[in-house]
Amino acid sequence: MKILILIFLSYFSCANASYQVPLNYKKVANYYDIPADVFYALSIVESGKMQNGQKYPWAWTLNIESNAFYYENREDAFNALVSAILHDKQVDIGYMQVSWNYHRDIFRNAWDALDPALNLKAGALIFANELKKSGGNIDIAIGHYHTGSSNTIERKNRAKKYRQVVKNFLLKIKKAKS
Repeated sequence: MKILILIFLSYFSCANASYQVPLNYKKVANYYDIPADVFYALSIVESGKMQNGQKYPWAWTLNIESNAFYYENREDAFNALVSAILHDKQVDIGYMQVSWNYHRDIFRNAWDALDPALNLKAGALIFANELKKSGGNIDIAIGHYHTGSSNTIERKNRAKKYRQVVKNFLLKIKKAKS
């Protein structure tokens, strides 16, 4: 019986631990003055890869023409990224799925876009700008992080759906805190 209880407790403590905000996210969020839990939730939604039954942000994620690809390492992701860029494809990169087409000027080059620390900083900068443009409204900033704006009905609907997915992960993160 003791073994079953230990297995049960370790399963649930691991489940909650995965949704605790990692220190690197807290540091970057603090620097850009954005909520760390929201920032981490964005990352899970943007690049989340299922591992052990839960989603974790994955640094080597590319979204090419609305199709997600999860690579095992930076080199493989870089090769696919270069190919996508050379073929003029819409591509989003890394933990924060930073759009190369709209935000390439944040990075020195494509290799840097796949640097986990630089990618987090780029995503934080973009989110901080959206938060500022929205007058501090986190809900609007979350939606705009994904859609860029809400200037059409389609974008408003996409932002609303995206916001709900982020909020679902935000609840899991807040639950892991308690």
